[in-house]
Amino acid sequence: MGVVKRGNKLWINFTYQGLQCKEPLKLDDTPANREEAKLMNSQIKRQIVEDAFDYVKWFPNSTNLKKFGLKPAKDKKKDKKTGKAKKQLKLYKLLDTWYAYILTIGNYEKSTLKSYKTCLKRLKLTLPDKDIAKLKKYEIEEMVCSLLNDGITPKTINNTLIVLRGALNYAFDRELVDDNISARIKNLRVPKTKVDVFTKEEVKKILNYMSENYPIQHAFFATMFMTGMRTGEALAMQWDNLNLDEGWYFVSEAITDGVLKGPKNEESVRYVLLPRTLTDVLSEYREKYSRNDTFVFTNQYGEPYATSYHLGIKYWRPVLEKLGIRYRVIYQARHTFATLSLLNTADINYVARQLGHSSHQMIFKTYGRIIKQINGEKNELDKFIYA
Repeated sequence: MGVVKRGNKLWINFTYQGLQCKEPLKLDDTPANREEAKLMNSQIKRQIVEDAFDYVKWFPNSTNLKKFGLKPAKDKKKDKKTGKAKKQLKLYKLLDTWYAYILTIGNYEKSTLKSYKTCLKRLKLTLPDKDIAKLKKYEIEEMVCSLLNDGITPKTINNTLIVLRGALNYAFDRELVDDNISARIKNLRVPKTKVDVFTKEEVKKILNYMSENYPIQHAFFATMFMTGMRTGEALAMQWDNLNLDEGWYFVSEAITDGVLKGPKNEESVRYVLLPRTLTDVLSEYREKYSRNDTFVFTNQYGEPYATSYHLGIKYWRPVLEKLGIRYRVIYQARHTFATLSLLNTADINYVARQLGHSSHQMIFKTYGRIIKQINGEKNELDKFIYA
């Protein structure tokens, strides 16, 4: 099962119900499209294992459908008045139309409407503006992962999903789409903070692979693993606050939903120490790949990332899959840093300062199980990952 090239196009090979299937994708063979194809390949594989794979929805005109007793997708519904195929309705237009409709109802509190507007902005930052009839469930799942990576709480994500479901229900009720995927979008459980860290060996594999294959993005992920910064803080890093000679970064801002804001709390304004390994990585990155005189990490257009969505979908998830490492959200890099640091130092004050925690209570609450294993050795940042 995998992605292959035929001519200038990409194809997917997979096994379904004991038969080898080959399906063409409407994607040219480019690095970005290969990453997208790998993600689709991963989704198909998982759905087949979970017995949730819908061949017709993935490949509506496939010649393989007859093998499985399936019928090709029906032609697009035509407008009863004009007799022409229905026009595409883009997601962002739907969201705006739904919100305008909500305003006409007039029975929502101002605070609720304000919350909805924030959710609409969040959806536009993390979902593609595509025909809603072609919106896939896996794309919504990736959006959820992106928001978790950015430190958005499950409760806030659930509120965002409420808005998305409302807009999709609006489209379905008015027969703008034939399939209502909102029924398959489930809320997240709102558990206590879950620490699900990577092992030292896994961190080495991830960073080494990134360095060899994605040297530009490697600097961002190395920063996450080696500093313990929150994702939004790392996305907001600015050259003026970075001292590579002395090995520190002054955290004073974070990016949340595409907006540069002050950090989470007073303790979050802090100096973060950088190991020499990381300063070397960032120095090389600045010399070879920097595209912006203000922000450290930027997209291909030289603009700062609004969220970690594209970093996650194009690099993080495919790399973990390639290496055979169990998936965790990018935010677990912060927990990994804290855990490895606690295992190599008895100085809880240092870890609390590095993470920007307001009290030791947060350290004990989140990493209490790890603290019991502390061996009292002096922490050496350059060694806790690369030893």
